[in-house]
Amino acid sequence: MPENASLGLRKYWQELASDGGIPPKDALDPLAMKAFLGNIALLDIVRDPLDFRFRLVGEHIQRGADARLKGRLLREWAEEERLRAGALLDSCLECVRTGQPQYFDRSFSMSNAEWRHVCLVLPLLDRDEIGHLLVGCWYERRISSAAVSGGRL
Repeated sequence: MPENASLGLRKYWQELASDGGIPPKDALDPLAMKAFLGNIALLDIVRDPLDFRFRLVGEHIQRGADARLKGRLLREWAEEERLRAGALLDSCLECVRTGQPQYFDRSFSMSNAEWRHVCLVLPLLDRDEIGHLLVGCWYERRISSAAVSGGRL
């Protein structure tokens, strides 16, 4: 379940900040995040105007986005794919504004299917300011009741 994975990622992030604040990007350990690697992205914050560049993108995010994201700006992708990227952009902006983790769980229809998109956005320090975001995203295809054949239980 996506919510269990997002809770695990948040717990890992909290453990990186021994003082309860925002951990530095340099504290990330790919080996410790092995269970999440396919579902995480690392975004660099670009200022003036505020935007987010995809530095690293896990294979499951790449597949769910149906676009090549590495090196791209989030606003650029959101202009093309508001359905998939709009809530992520909004959450990233709020995360930078507040310095607090952001979470969303939403459903959308695409390609004749219902999808669930769960995302967790976590701030990371670069020196003394938020310079990066660790993003965990999970896509889950929902089975509609119309697609399930009837029968008695």
